[in-house]
Amino acid sequence: MKNTFKVFGIVAFAAMVVLGFTACGNALTEPPDQPVIFDPPDRNEVHRGALRAEPIAAAAPATPRIRDSFIDGCRETGELRNWYVIDAGRIYNSLLMYLGPIENIGAGELTMSRHLEEITAVERSSTNTAATSIAVTEGVGRTVGLDTAIEASFSVGFDKIFTAGLSVGVTLTERVESTRSFQTESGRSSETSATFMEGLTRSVTDATQITIGREDPIGFYRVAWYNTSDVYFLISTSEDRQTLKSWDVIVAQRNERSPLVRIEFSPYDRYFDNTPTSSLIVFNDGFWRTLPPPEDSFTLTTTVNGGGRIERNPNGMVGLDNPYVARYNTGATVSLIAIPNDGYRFDRWTGTGAPTGNSANMAGITVTMSRDLELTANFITEHTLTTNVNVVGRGTITRSPDQPNYSPNTQVRLTANPIGRYRFANWTGDLPAGVNAYNPTITVTMNSNLTLTANFGFERNYIIEFLEPRSNQSRTLPPFVRYPATIEVYALGAGGGGQSGSRTTGGTLGTQSRRGTGGAGGGGAAAFMQFTIGGHNNPSPPPPEQVTFIVTVGTGGPGGNRDNGSSQIGAPGDNGGETRVNVLGHVLAVAGGRGGGTATATGGGGGGGASQRPPRIEANNWSSSPGGSGGSGLAGGGSTNNFTSSRGGTAGTISRGSINPFGGGLTMYLHSLNTNNGRYSVRNHPAAPGTGGSGGFGRHHCNSRGDSGHGNYAFSGGDGMVRIVVRWLEL
Repeated sequence: MKNTFKVFGIVAFAAMVVLGFTACGNALTEPPDQPVIFDPPDRNEVHRGALRAEPIAAAAPATPRIRDSFIDGCRETGELRNWYVIDAGRIYNSLLMYLGPIENIGAGELTMSRHLEEITAVERSSTNTAATSIAVTEGVGRTVGLDTAIEASFSVGFDKIFTAGLSVGVTLTERVESTRSFQTESGRSSETSATFMEGLTRSVTDATQITIGREDPIGFYRVAWYNTSDVYFLISTSEDRQTLKSWDVIVAQRNERSPLVRIEFSPYDRYFDNTPTSSLIVFNDGFWRTLPPPEDSFTLTTTVNGGGRIERNPNGMVGLDNPYVARYNTGATVSLIAIPNDGYRFDRWTGTGAPTGNSANMAGITVTMSRDLELTANFITEHTLTTNVNVVGRGTITRSPDQPNYSPNTQVRLTANPIGRYRFANWTGDLPAGVNAYNPTITVTMNSNLTLTANFGFERNYIIEFLEPRSNQSRTLPPFVRYPATIEVYALGAGGGGQSGSRTTGGTLGTQSRRGTGGAGGGGAAAFMQFTIGGHNNPSPPPPEQVTFIVTVGTGGPGGNRDNGSSQIGAPGDNGGETRVNVLGHVLAVAGGRGGGTATATGGGGGGGASQRPPRIEANNWSSSPGGSGGSGLAGGGSTNNFTSSRGGTAGTISRGSINPFGGGLTMYLHSLNTNNGRYSVRNHPAAPGTGGSGGFGRHHCNSRGDSGHGNYAFSGGDGMVRIVVRWLEL
């Protein structure tokens, strides 16, 4: 009879399924603790009958091998249970699944394809194999099968679960609802067996087809897959271990090798005997009563609020469905580290058993398991602040506090610091509303990520001076000035003139003449104002050539010119003139100093008074300084041969802006020498701008004829002046 079996290729999604045929009676067996070795496929063989399962117990019936034990439940409600994961052993030649059987009666060609098979074949086959491989003793020399033992369990009222589960961990989490995790040892089934079984089942149902010809032997045919299975008991008992609460049998397929595939033939009936050989996995009835009690344990639940994660060491026994809940034995110490994600910062621990005080803010903590703990690591959003300096500028940016990231609502102070001739221009970028972009020091509130650029430009300036004392002079800005431009105006009032000197009449050769000095003039006031053309406060400025400065420079007051030898009081000096600047409606006026002396007195002249702030100039952009008073003279003089004139008052001094200081020049004065026929009458000597003129002193002229001496002329006050500095930045 000719064999016409056709088996199409099978490819598993998670594991490769190799199609293999062995000679009749060549069972897939292996010694305990040895790897599974599959025969190479032989497509020309059909095997009579099924392989017999070979169970290998993990331990003697009286001493079960406990892989894990723990306590779960609530003692107060009487639901506390002892749980045990027991290594029952392994089953070689375990029937994994099969396709068929299909009967050939010789009537024609038959096809057995995937629509005859169901996904549940794996679970059904594995369950049947395990049920026939395990026995429970009922007395001396008598054992009963697992099915019988499970049926008897209903009489004592405990829960039973009998499943061909894919892993111990799945059963613990899905059926027992425990937080326990179970890690298998090397060489046994692992949590990945679920993927393996899913891929295997899918590949078989999608790709298997067998065709049987009319000339093939009459009988029943099937395709069978054999594997090695690991078997576990998962039982729970009362707290005193005297009552069995539940019993779960878990059959977990190994996935480190591809299953053995066989085409099997039975000539008589559709029954293919896969029952185990004489050896069985046997457990003593009531063995749970002698199991050692598990160590008491507690759960540690860790959750995260915000962006971050928690690392535990050790990780503990963790359930597959909730990796944030771990179980530890009593007294175990666990290290926890809160690790923030990018853009977050760890804030504090909260929850049951959380540290208090400053320890709550420490990312790394250690807890001792003496009760169930629930800890939450709280993370808060942090924002980044990126600061840049524009490419063509030179400068630095300082921040306070200086951090890589900031918590919400943190206020950060930024200061732009120019270098050399560069000056700060403005801030650009994510500037919050209400922050002045033209202020080099700003404060921002961190409620989002911000990127800010400090723009620096090379400072250019243009200076206009008005030194000639006359009215209504005018100049305009040159066209090369760029906006925004800062205008600095410096002005000095003119100084007052000094009072002339005097001398008494008469005298003969050898007698002492009596001389008098005049009072000095006061200094003119100084003033400063600053404003900006263009920029955010003046978005539509006139072009530079239309910005006109109208300037009046005050004239220094003339000194007294009386030369009357019969008078003891010299002629008083005149007041200095006012200096005034008018540009774009901003008017800066500064007073001149008063002249020295009067017709009846030799007192010094008063200094020019303080300027008034222009109405549209802010207080921080204006300042003024009064001039100094002139020195007093001496009426009638003395009889000494040496005498010094009174000193004129200094001009006001401004320490603002680009010219620092401005004003405050030196005054002029004379000193008389003791020489006969000496004349010291320097008239209208040029004084420093804005300073008061010195008073004159009595000239000594004595000869044998007894001619009268004459009073000297006084100095005039210094003229006023205006200096304008225009500054702008080239970006």
